[in-house]
This record gives sequence, structure tokens and C-alpha cells, in this order.
Amino acid sequence: MVCPGYIKTNLPYNALLGNGAKQNKMDITHIHAMTPEVCARKIATVIRKHKEEVYIGGRKEVLA
Repeated sequence: MVCPGYIKTNLPYNALLGNGAKQNKMDITHIHAMTPEVCARKIATVIRKHKEEVYIGGRKEVLA
């Protein structure tokens, strides 16, 4: 099971605000997030090591 933290994707652009409107911008959390390429490399590494469960992300994300 892979449990990723914040990954720098277009997800924030499509997120909905309280009024139902699209956010249409990158939030600060995702601006500084891990890139999909780095995340993919980390996932590939743990698959090769036959890990059953892994948390990928920044220190605070993994501790949470």
C-alpha cells in the first residue's frame, strides 16, 4: 500500500471552493510539494524492496 503525501499535480486547480467554484490556482502546499517523477522513483524503489506499506512525502506528512 502506497500512501503518498502532497504531490505537485493539477489537483488544486480542479479543487472546489466552499461555494462550488473551481479554485483555478495552485495552493502553497502543492507549490512546494514533491514532483510526480520523484514520487514515482520512490514508489519503484519500495516495490523492488518488496515493502508492503510505505508513506511517501515530507516529514510532517509522513508523521501525520
